[in-house]
Amino acid sequence: MEEWTDRLGFFMVEERPTVIIGAGIIGLSVAYEISKNGGFCLIFEKRERFAEGASSRNSEVIHGGFLSRKDSLKQKLCVIGGSELKRRLVEWNIKWRECGKIVIAVEDAEVPRLGEIVDEAKRIGVSTSWLGEPRLRELEPALSGDFSKAAWFPGSSVFDTHSYMERMISEIEDLGSVILLGTEVLRVENDGDFPVVHTQRESFVANAVINASGIDSHKLAVGSNQEAWAGCWYRVRGQSARGMKRLVYRTSTPDQPGLGVHTTPDWEGEGVRLGPDSIFVPNLPDSFESRHRFQDSSELRRHFISRLGAIYPHITIEDLIPDQVGIRSRSRNEAGESDFIFHCAKDESKIMHLLGMESPGITASPAIASIVGDWYSKL
Repeated sequence: MEEWTDRLGFFMVEERPTVIIGAGIIGLSVAYEISKNGGFCLIFEKRERFAEGASSRNSEVIHGGFLSRKDSLKQKLCVIGGSELKRRLVEWNIKWRECGKIVIAVEDAEVPRLGEIVDEAKRIGVSTSWLGEPRLRELEPALSGDFSKAAWFPGSSVFDTHSYMERMISEIEDLGSVILLGTEVLRVENDGDFPVVHTQRESFVANAVINASGIDSHKLAVGSNQEAWAGCWYRVRGQSARGMKRLVYRTSTPDQPGLGVHTTPDWEGEGVRLGPDSIFVPNLPDSFESRHRFQDSSELRRHFISRLGAIYPHITIEDLIPDQVGIRSRSRNEAGESDFIFHCAKDESKIMHLLGMESPGITASPAIASIVGDWYSKL
């Protein structure tokens, strides 16, 4: 990855760049989409490394879309993006594991919602089946508690997100685009026909700007807003994780922030995490370190256990090891529904802001980038 001083002078003289703000999985996906279609991108990342925010603080799951709200952009792009993501993983020889997902109704009152989830999976073409107790115990030996009903979704997977993003960076740079780390975009203005980008080092005219800066995207998008939701993960201590092989979710509703605390096996098959929870953060600190500080407590551990303890009664609060904290960005459409937002102001036709790119944003990232690419091709 080249430094600002290595190439900027040439760019400003020879070619007007398309600017991508943010080198997380969404920004990199957009840069790859535009670059492979002949565009020249400058990707600005204010951190000293790529993807240090939500892109590296997540469950690394390839979702099926059936837990998202029906016909939402989240659902549609999750289905399309997940298929393309798996294709790339195979083509690029990135490690991934189709471990499958079990969704469980612990109590009888949860069964109708589980039935809705199964019906929705079938509607969008996701393979699913009901699980009897013997088959459930075979798939997930550690699951020894009582439950009411369970469903199986064999296509759900986990993958090596870091290696995937590293491969995208390699592809992007081979296509001639450039990633500039440690360089923050302070503001973007519309000056006549083209946007003007202001960083702490330089101001220049861009061909177009795509703001993919995650939880901070709204700061550059006048009149927009995002909610911040913090999620914690715990790692399950060694012996207690034995027999935990699948993604296991307790029945959730599509309007809740996040999918609820669930189990996530590592793509390497060597460990298991619980998480994330979802806590609204009304005043998100500016400091990256403060945002991501894990505030472990017995109360928080009990909260995690209460969600899944009925089906994994062997796990105690002593089995939980603090792992990480991630911040999800949540935005709402004109109907007040949480969804992915592709925001272009009327007077900023060559500036697009990507808002609310929370889960299943990683799964949907190729499809999100495709939408941006279509917009870009028509400028």
